Amino acid sequence: MIVELSQLGIGLLQGYSTRVVDINDLIFNLLGALFGYGIARLLMLAFLKLIAGREEKLGGFLTYIYERSR
Repeated sequence: MIVELSQLGIGLLQGYSTRVVDINDLIFNLLGALFGYGIARLLMLAFLKLIAGREEKLGGFLTYIYERSR
């Protein structure tokens, strides 16, 4: 997102834009989002399995993650 915005800013400063929208951009952005979501879900499941049998207390951030994932 930051790269896209900086490219837009540079194009506006130069007075012209050489940017072209392509269907490949949409496809790759969609696949990247799905891939990232899948990795996040796998990490969350691994975290929940790791925490499941433990008696120890979690710290602030881990407590937040655990409560939001249930």
